[in-house]
Amino acid sequence: MSNIGSTTPRTHSDAKKKPHCDLYYELAGFERRFFLRHKYLLISNMIDVMDLRREGESDVDWFNRYVMNDIPIRLIRLSNMKFVGCDEVKRHFQCFISANFNDPSKLVKYTILSHQWLDTGEPIYEEIKSERGRGRSTGYLKLKKFCETALAYKIEFAWVDTCCIDKSSSTEIDESICSMFWWYKNSAICIIHLAQSETIQDIMQDEWTQRGWTLQELLAPNRLTHYRNDKSLEDTEVMKTLDAATGIPLDYLQRFYPGAVMVDERMRWAVRRKTTRVEDIAYSLMGIFDVSMQIAYGEGGDHAFCRLIETIMQAGDPSVLNWMGEAARHNSSSAIPRSPQSFVGHTLEFLDLGQRLEMTMISLGL
Repeated sequence: MSNIGSTTPRTHSDAKKKPHCDLYYELAGFERRFFLRHKYLLISNMIDVMDLRREGESDVDWFNRYVMNDIPIRLIRLSNMKFVGCDEVKRHFQCFISANFNDPSKLVKYTILSHQWLDTGEPIYEEIKSERGRGRSTGYLKLKKFCETALAYKIEFAWVDTCCIDKSSSTEIDESICSMFWWYKNSAICIIHLAQSETIQDIMQDEWTQRGWTLQELLAPNRLTHYRNDKSLEDTEVMKTLDAATGIPLDYLQRFYPGAVMVDERMRWAVRRKTTRVEDIAYSLMGIFDVSMQIAYGEGGDHAFCRLIETIMQAGDPSVLNWMGEAARHNSSSAIPRSPQSFVGHTLEFLDLGQRLEMTMISLGL
């Protein structure tokens, strides 16, 4: 995912929030943080198997709601490389609803690509739709290789950010940005293209590990695999190397659930990452913290990050205050950090991580 473009974000209404645990009060310092991390992982596993069906909702209604709200607006049908909308996806899968239907995400399957955009250009929506972009360009060959890899998993549909978003529509761009984390999480499998990695060791310097948008693309999917244009890499070894390359513990790489908790730790994951548009530093983190805010390219990186922090503060987790770096320059209060870098080097554990705080920004400060 790269810069793709401004309005009211889509809210993922069915996302479950993780409760704080009362046992935090019995722990202190590093013990409390250790307990928080492992309690979080346990709750994350439980959430993934929760029944999200609404009371009184039929199988068909649940299925329709899922297709219309929780998967990408547009997919590629791999058998003919044609775009299909949600209505066509519904028609394709509806006949498979059976008496033991209990989860639309297990029925509606699609693969999704995570990659670094090429400086030489990528095939875009209009080109693929009109078949003008189906040539020998490096970007199209990458797309073709992804689709061939996806077909090997016997999944009919796929999604790629470069060509499945109509960038002439600002509304579609905004919805895509705000829904991106969940599109990756709901995919059957995410295929990562490591263009600069000939060997496992190369992953440590691969630019894919340093881009802003690829952080959520690494964390969100329930299943990941990897490929290069010429060969596949061993998934198990790749995941271990990504642990070292990104600084993200393997536990989270294997099972991550978003939320405005452990804010300081999660912010540090984004420190080395870069984006083309300065606002995307903040926008690319919305899904990780499970928050929504208006997309407004042109507001500047500082302003966008301040809005992100203020939105995270509404959840009340005190870890958002656990920073000591540079404060935001444009804000009237020094209580707002300027960027993820502000969270580097602060490992104090004196905050009561079990106590929810009521935090509000006013003209005089926090």
